[in-house]
Formats: sequence, C-alpha cells, structure tokens
Amino acid sequence: MNASDTCPVRFGAKALSSPLRNEISLLSSNRIFLKTSTAQGFACDACSTPDHLIRSRSGISVTLEEGVCLDLERLLDRSLSVDPHPEPEGIRDRAVLVTGAAGSIGSALSLRLLNCRPARLLLLDRSEFNLHRLRLDLEDHPGTSTAEFLLGDLLDTGLLEEVLLRTSPDVVFHVAAFKQVPMLEQHPLAALRNNTLGTAALVRVLGDDGDRRLVTISTDKAVSPRSILGASKRIAELVLLSSAVARPRGTAIRLGNVLGSSGSVLPRFREQMASRRPLTVTHPNVARYFVTAAEAVGLILRAFDLGGGGDILVANLGEPTSILDLARRLLRNAGRDPEEDDGIIFTGLRPGEKLREQMVDSAEGTAPTADPVLRRIVGESPSREQAEAWIEELESLVRGRNARGVVEAVCRILPGYRPSETLLQAIAVPSTLGTGNDREETGR
Repeated sequence: MNASDTCPVRFGAKALSSPLRNEISLLSSNRIFLKTSTAQGFACDACSTPDHLIRSRSGISVTLEEGVCLDLERLLDRSLSVDPHPEPEGIRDRAVLVTGAAGSIGSALSLRLLNCRPARLLLLDRSEFNLHRLRLDLEDHPGTSTAEFLLGDLLDTGLLEEVLLRTSPDVVFHVAAFKQVPMLEQHPLAALRNNTLGTAALVRVLGDDGDRRLVTISTDKAVSPRSILGASKRIAELVLLSSAVARPRGTAIRLGNVLGSSGSVLPRFREQMASRRPLTVTHPNVARYFVTAAEAVGLILRAFDLGGGGDILVANLGEPTSILDLARRLLRNAGRDPEEDDGIIFTGLRPGEKLREQMVDSAEGTAPTADPVLRRIVGESPSREQAEAWIEELESLVRGRNARGVVEAVCRILPGYRPSETLLQAIAVPSTLGTGNDREETGR
C-alpha cells in the first residue's frame, strides 16, 4: 500500500473516497492497526478490511513480524459507556469557537462539531502546520463551508476581541493547553502563561454574558498537583469556578491521558517496537487514567449538555491502567515475549510525575448528574475578587519573566503544592519553597 491508495472514510452519513487521512482514525475509531512493511496508521471503522489504512497524525512507522489489529478498549482492559456520537443540544445553528483546534483532542472535537451542523465553526490554533493539516483533513467534509480557520495565540487579546466582535460565538470549547509534564518542569513561565493566563484571558474577553457557554478541558494532574502543569491547570479550574456569578456559564471537565495522542505513551511504545527496542516504563507501579479520543469527545459534549456553569465535572474512568500491563499487552499482541531481557526496561519517575493520578481530591466531594458516567465536583470556590487578584499578580510576574516569583505565587495559591527539585534548579533557587518532590514516590 502506498500514499496513492485510497480508503472510504465516513463523515457522518456521507462516505468519501479520499487519500490517506491524518488522524481520522482517532476521530472515529477505537482500533489501532500495526502492520508489516513500516505501514503507518490506524484501522478505521468505516473501512471494510484492516488493510485499508489511514495515516495517524503522529506519523509513526511500525514494523512487526505480522499485522496486528488492536482494539483500544481491550488494550485498556475496561469499557466506558460513553456515546461516541452524541447530539448535544445547543450546537446546531449556533456559532462555536474551539481553541487548540488542531491538537489531538481539538481536531477530534472539530470534526464531531461539524457533524452537529453549527452556523459557524471557528477553529483557533497557534500552530500553522497543525492548522493547515486540520484544514486539509476537513476540506471534503460537507459542513466545511461553515468552518473558519484562525491562526493565532489565545493570549493575543486583540485577536480574541476581534473574533468575538465579528463572530459573537455562543459556545466556546477551550482545549488549548501545554501538557508535557517533564518539559514544563523546566518552563514554569510557559506553563502558567498558556494554561492559566490563557484561560483567564478567555473568561475575561467573553465578558459578563450569562448566555454564553464555555467548556474547558482540565486534567487529573490538577488534583493535588505535583507538577507545575497540574498546578497551572488547577489554578485555571479555580478561575473558572470563581466566574460562576455573571460571567459566561463555564464548566470544566477533568480527563485522563488521551490514548494515542501526540506525546503520549502509546506512540512512544509503537516507535520503540518498530525499531525493536525495549519498551521504556518509568516505574513498575506507575498507572494512568486513559480515554480514547472518541471517548474524550463524547465526555466533552456531555459536559456541555450537563454543566450548570461555575462547576467541574469528572468522569468515572474506573481503575487507572498499569503502564507495565499496557506494555506487556502490546508486546504479546506483536508476538514478542515481554519477559525477555530486552522487552521492558524501567527508567525511573520523571520530575513532576506521580505513581498514580487521582480524579477527585480528598478534600472534594462529588454529586451525581443525569449521566451515570459523569459526576459533579463539590468543593470550595474562590471569590471572583480573589481569583482576579491571583491573575493580576501572575500576569505581572510572567510579563517580567520572574520565574521564581511565579513559583512562589503558585505555592501561596495552592498551599499543598511543592515544586520539584528540577523546577527549583530551573529557576536557580535553593529548595526553600518546599522539600522538593523529585524523590521516588511510594504512597500516592
């Protein structure tokens, strides 16, 4: 099979015959296909046989002894009752804005929203390359005429104000975020600027309009955060909670890791398998909550339906998946013995990482929603004035490139947060802000 081969890809009710598509599998399928001859990609549910392949956005080549078709839900060893094709109320014939639209979750969500037939779909991303690829991915979709591709930074207030004045979106899905824990441990200013101040800027620009809906994507790493990534997302949650009165009706949904997304563990395992290298696992006991891209989109759209504004929703994802078990399943499905000396090696937890994440903090409670998979977090919320004071201080510190001041401010806002030794070294200060958390974790 080569790049000129075609595959029928189904967009809603319309089947298209198109060249190999980027990441359409992640948008519509829960199966991954690993094939000989360095074939790239995933199997698509719309395809009649596994030999019809669609290239994944990660572009990873996989060479195995035999073709192997893996079901992602089976790989996770759990089933999540999420409708992968929900029809949320309030999208059709409305103007919808998606930030981070060209990322792994954003592109999956964008396709699903097109099928919901909005009046306008505004797709904002700061990556020219990824936005261009998203435009190519969606160009044959029957609803593409309603899509507008916007290249720019979320923190470009002038751009946001221009977009809101010109298009007046009724619904905003805020997906844009930095998400790589070890990288951000060395770049706290970037973490706070993008994840925290970006959310605050969006809330501020949307203004006191209670009719607008805002759904933001949070993470399990925001619960009792150990990393600056988690801390930046937790403060973003608090900003959203503080906007419950008068501001746009904002709802956050906490998700786990998206299986197969760029930068996640599965593409790294595929790459290592392709070159017959050992699979690298940080720790024998490390475990993570995972969702497939289709599940993530379904949960985001259910959060849009169920969110009341100024609230956080969390999905019941069952028990976290052991990364060691995940690696073993992949090797066995590829016909390799995971117990061989070169099968799996342990590299140690990286800065900011936990052995296990949590979806709910011990100080939080939960309440049921109309969907048995989603629960509403019950906990204290800061006042609007308090949150605005935090953001004003963080904006000043980030603008002045004061990394130490930013970390000190985060420690005041989140008293339980302790920066890692790696982060303290990155900002060139001794361990005076806490004991540091790079040592191997045994309890959490």
